[in-house]
Amino acid sequence: MSAKPNHLNLEKPPASSSARDGCAIAALSYQPFAYFSFNNGFGWLNPHHKLVFDNVGQLLRDTSGPVTHQQILTGRKMQQVAYQDYLNK
Repeated sequence: MSAKPNHLNLEKPPASSSARDGCAIAALSYQPFAYFSFNNGFGWLNPHHKLVFDNVGQLLRDTSGPVTHQQILTGRKMQQVAYQDYLNK
């Protein structure tokens, strides 16, 4: 049975079977990023890409580096999770 996906639909790593396996966490790839949202849009950046997406116009307002459709979907998912967290409070 596969791991249950989280809110961003990402697979969780398998549970460790011993204390030594806990070192596997350190081997995970760290990818720094920043996310921000504004009225009907969001921004997403990492060391290689930057994008600002306007939800109303359905267009990119600002970019640097190549932007993929998957990056836009990830930003939308982040916005949905943040908004749902706000609604749940």
